[in-house]
Amino acid sequence: MTKPKRKKNRSPEGTGPLEGHFREGKKFYPPLAHYGNVAPGIQWVRWCLPELFWIALVVDAVGLRVAAKLVPKIIAWRPATAESVTLYASDFGRLADNERSQLLGTLDAPIKDALGESFATFTKFYPGFPMSWLVPERARDDAPAGMEQLEAIKHLVRRHEDRRGYDAMALQVLAWVGIGSAGAGVKYPSADLVPDPNELLLNPGSRRSKRDASSLRAVLNFQLAKTNESAWAQAFWEQGRKISECVISVPSGGGEVTMNQFGEPMLRKLMVAGRRFAAKAGEELNEIHQAFLLDAGNPARGEVLMGMLQRQLTLAQDVISNPFYTLPPWAEFVERAMVETYIRAKWLVHRDRKEDYEWFVNYGQGQVKLRITQLRELAKRDPELTEAATAEAEILLKWLDSQHFEWLQVVDVGMGTHDKSLRDLAIEAGCAEQHSLRFQWLSGVVHGHWHGLVRDNLTYCQNPLHGLHRLPYAPERALQASVMLNAMEAYGATFLAIRRLSKPDQTTCASVDAWLKEGEENYFWGLAEIEPEPHDEE
Repeated sequence: MTKPKRKKNRSPEGTGPLEGHFREGKKFYPPLAHYGNVAPGIQWVRWCLPELFWIALVVDAVGLRVAAKLVPKIIAWRPATAESVTLYASDFGRLADNERSQLLGTLDAPIKDALGESFATFTKFYPGFPMSWLVPERARDDAPAGMEQLEAIKHLVRRHEDRRGYDAMALQVLAWVGIGSAGAGVKYPSADLVPDPNELLLNPGSRRSKRDASSLRAVLNFQLAKTNESAWAQAFWEQGRKISECVISVPSGGGEVTMNQFGEPMLRKLMVAGRRFAAKAGEELNEIHQAFLLDAGNPARGEVLMGMLQRQLTLAQDVISNPFYTLPPWAEFVERAMVETYIRAKWLVHRDRKEDYEWFVNYGQGQVKLRITQLRELAKRDPELTEAATAEAEILLKWLDSQHFEWLQVVDVGMGTHDKSLRDLAIEAGCAEQHSLRFQWLSGVVHGHWHGLVRDNLTYCQNPLHGLHRLPYAPERALQASVMLNAMEAYGATFLAIRRLSKPDQTTCASVDAWLKEGEENYFWGLAEIEPEPHDEE
């Protein structure tokens, strides 16, 4: 079977979010990955910094002005048998003894002494350093290795963690100049595009420097992508964890909850506003329900849509009346549920076909039948759960038989709506943006994907010698008014989609509008905190 060719992704307008990426199946690869032999997991701190840290040691030993001449000179030197530029610490570690002697012979005595002193202390803490041969054995033995020196190394690493910071940028500039001096530079289409090292180092805040820095990083990162399997980089961070402990500002726990703008008086106001909203929304739902009662030939239509709308109302009321639902990750759980319900309701209304409503009902009843079957199997398999599983199965069976003969019930193990994904439904119903911008993102948090874990459950270790690894952490969580607005937006949109079946010209949801107006008047959105009036509770 031949491997499918990668196709360049282009939207009809040529401005899609992944424009320029190459598609293979359901994966989109960035442009540089198309050229092959580039490690996809390249990270500046984890892999690149250890390999280029020797340059930081040189700058620390002799200063940037001297290092600007010395580092390119060292990189430009390479044995005649070398196939590529000698740039990384690992490259220098593979040199033969005679090659090391030749390289040392190109350095002046004062320079060798300065490098020896700087490298000796580092080697004392990191005996596996591939460039330790630069340090005479006697100097290595005499080098100090106390807490003061360890803190100096920590400080040096921390200065270079941000690849866009000045220190890391200077390190990358010297590496890039060294690559060019070694005859392995990159050809640019125009001399105006070639980064100016002096401008980058002397005037880093200029417009030209910012442009050049971006260009330089792109070129250098392509070169650095080969370090993803660096044994030295792994050893560097492992040693850092051996010689120093993790540092975290706050121990992991349940996570403090801050009241933020929601003081106790404001919470009482929100509860009162929530009750007013629920009362007004109930009146609106009753009007819609009366319209559906006239459609006796298609009862599933009214039952499904009214059930969805009542679900949206319940969730929205919970969120606006209890701001603790706005805490992450609960906020994402509720928002995702409301967005999904809106998309399904909008699709059903968009097609408004009897068979779609019945399909929705039958799918749910099929899930109940499947549950009954599973419980019966569990009752046979586990004697300890036989009684409880059998009892639950009987309750579900009575419920199912009250609606549909269980023995005639079809079980659909597909996606429930003509085997169409939720994305398909959103596109058909004209609300694809709700799926792409909200549902997909929220789903990642709900399912515990990486971006959700990083935000809510992990934090960086603050010890710079640990390679920015992450630790379990429960951050302080603040109540968020924006979640209440999102919930009300989802309810209002669902209401209008269903309401237009009987009133096509209706464009507003009175209950939502009234709640928003009350919120503005009482500064629910964090503009201020109003003390409640004596008669506030109704």
